[in-house]
Amino acid sequence: MTCRFQQVFLTTSGAPTDTCLITTNRYDRVFRKQAGGQWVSTEGPEGLCGVNDVATLRDDGGVKWTMDIRKIATRKDAAPQCRAIDVTPEVLSWQ
Repeated sequence: MTCRFQQVFLTTSGAPTDTCLITTNRYDRVFRKQAGGQWVSTEGPEGLCGVNDVATLRDDGGVKWTMDIRKIATRKDAAPQCRAIDVTPEVLSWQ
């Protein structure tokens, strides 16, 4: 399954009061169905640390989905900064 994501950011700080900055970002990700009704997309590995960007979609019923995004270094011993890559997921949820 390919999901097309589109994000819109509205930035008001640092701009004159009669001005706003709108930034858009559009991208596709390919997800593969896993056991338990989850869909997983993995991009990478990239860079010196071999970082994989893993997104997991979980169907919470109806049209409600939760997405976890995490970065995983596959070569933690390649450089000191590779051990510092945060594996804590960012959770985007309807809740």
